[in-house]
Amino acid sequence: MKELKTYLNEGTNVDEASINAKKRNIKNVQKMYIKGKQMDNIGTFGIITAENPDSTQVSTSDNRKLNNEIKKRLKLGYYIYVPIDGHFADNVEHSFLVFNIQLKTLIRLAKEFSQSSFFYCYPVEGGIMNEYWEKNETGHYELINKTTAWNNEKDATKNYSIIGGNFKYSIDKSVFSKVDESIDKAADKVVGVIAFINSKDDMLDWQVNRVGFKSYAVSKLLAESIELDNE
Repeated sequence: MKELKTYLNEGTNVDEASINAKKRNIKNVQKMYIKGKQMDNIGTFGIITAENPDSTQVSTSDNRKLNNEIKKRLKLGYYIYVPIDGHFADNVEHSFLVFNIQLKTLIRLAKEFSQSSFFYCYPVEGGIMNEYWEKNETGHYELINKTTAWNNEKDATKNYSIIGGNFKYSIDKSVFSKVDESIDKAADKVVGVIAFINSKDDMLDWQVNRVGFKSYAVSKLLAESIELDNE
């Protein structure tokens, strides 16, 4: 198994101070709004599963083992996630909504678990950009579609879905509020504990950018402090 430093970071020689210098901070980007409510503690989110590698249906027990393995990877990386149900064609797939994750990490996970596709979402002016990524014939992942439109299910008060290819994910809108509030509560325990974290905005910047051991420390403390049922 890879060491945590190797798994979390790519390019660890990057000067951590360059995050601010290059204006990569989440607070310098659009804020995320879900149903009109601002989510201060969610900078990005992805949707991924480990079930049915290469879109080949396997047994329920094998799928359970695969998803248990990807959960270990998420926990190893100190990512905050919740389980959701996804749909590929007519098959239900148990998936994970992973918060404050980078695109390169989703690609790495998709490759590791031989997934045909995944979603990567982030705030832009006017809404949330939903990117649908799919594995091509060469085995590389490419962006197939991107849209800020969220297609409502029949009961729009309970969920909304992202459509891409043969995949559809229904997400209970309350999940975002619960996660945002849980991170906010956990952040109160992190801010002030680490010398370089002076505000919750700083905490989110380090958590999303994931560069160096400062980011590792923030993500670790935050994940260990959060109160969220993600099993």
